[in-house]
Amino acid sequence: MKSGELGDSVVYETSETLSDEGLASSSAKVFPKGTLCIALYGATVGTLGILGVEAATNQAVCAVFPPECLDTRYLYPFFEGKRRELIEQGKGGAQSNISQGIIRDTMLPVPPLPQQRRIVAEIEKQFTRLVAGAAALRPRVSCDV
Repeated sequence: MKSGELGDSVVYETSETLSDEGLASSSAKVFPKGTLCIALYGATVGTLGILGVEAATNQAVCAVFPPECLDTRYLYPFFEGKRRELIEQGKGGAQSNISQGIIRDTMLPVPPLPQQRRIVAEIEKQFTRLVAGAAALRPRVSCDV
């Protein structure tokens, strides 16, 4: 998987695949379904994705493996909200590069798992309301002649 395939969403497909032989002869690692990924540099720096399938990534992608006390679905909106700050901490000329160290050193509030899950459920509920509200505002066009 390349960083451009993250797209701030769940990644179910990749444009390229890696054979078993290619995997064995490279430094690539296969990450499990559910892994949170963050683009480290290039045009997609700071873009997030959660693997919907097992996938190997290139070096432009950081895989986040939280301890059991953190829910990946809780981390996703946290890092989404920190994107600008992470990019500002990065180095580089025309395009910022963030490092795994910047991600690893990011401080975050860690409520108990049940509360993390309630927070995620509330975010998802509000996002669903937002999508429904936006759909209701779209102009309805009739092509009747």
